[in-house]
Amino acid sequence: MLRLYVFPPVFYIFLAGLVAYIVVLVVFLAKISKAKKEALSQGREIPKASASYRAIFPASIALIILPMLIPLGNLITGTVCGCAVLGLYISLRDRLAKLR
Repeated sequence: MLRLYVFPPVFYIFLAGLVAYIVVLVVFLAKISKAKKEALSQGREIPKASASYRAIFPASIALIILPMLIPLGNLITGTVCGCAVLGLYISLRDRLAKLR
């Protein structure tokens, strides 16, 4: 009999969350870098990043890794990973808005 998956579904949810995290991070860091270059070329000062902006990176990574360390259900794992990606997205979007 052919098994459809080798790992438990929680692992695939974790991988989907990790891929979404990386995609959001790469896209927004490219946009932020472009906004910083535009601000410098226009002679504007680049505002310093807040402490909450810096804190979101380790916090969201911890949220994504959490379901792998503590056994949770599929729905809870998806919710926790989704919250981590959403928190990163909101933080990066806010930083980008402050730079523009």
